[in-house]
Amino acid sequence: IIKKNLKMQDSLMCNPEKYSDNWETPPEFYEHLLPLVECKKIWEPFVGVTHRSTKAMQSLGLDVLETPNDFFEVVKKWPRDEDGKPRLLLSNPPFSLKFKVLEALVEAQEDGEVKPFMLLLPSWVYASATWRKLVRKKKFKPQMYIPTLRLNFFSPIDGKQKKATSFDSTCICYGMTGENWETGLCYY
Repeated sequence: IIKKNLKMQDSLMCNPEKYSDNWETPPEFYEHLLPLVECKKIWEPFVGVTHRSTKAMQSLGLDVLETPNDFFEVVKKWPRDEDGKPRLLLSNPPFSLKFKVLEALVEAQEDGEVKPFMLLLPSWVYASATWRKLVRKKKFKPQMYIPTLRLNFFSPIDGKQKKATSFDSTCICYGMTGENWETGLCYY
């Protein structure tokens, strides 16, 4: 159960009763991948308990749009920048919704327009049977970003960063371009 003194996000996507849905991404993750996204307009649909992700990205000079509404409705009208281009979704989704979110992102590509995303997840998700079935079924060609640092997330209980993360993280990506993305696999 989350302490009541921490302000809960406005997001409809975060269930305060689900402990695993409320861990927040450390700012060093965004610092680490800045060279890969610094020219992009960002969409952050899963804002977290304290909006830590948005604050971290904005502190690095990134243009970030938060949409604390129902992701599954907003994704159908993918947010765009002032030039009408789809924004890059860069987020850490609620853990309990990870596969539903991935399916919605893949389905958003079906109209043929590339809508880029980088979704931070435990690395095992990329090798899971659920993800493999979706990729095969939709003939989807994902990309993967592998951070060269271990991420230690912020606890939803006390708001402190825990230094004992028991898993490695990766980003399942799509629509990323540039020299680091030539093979669809990016270590940076």
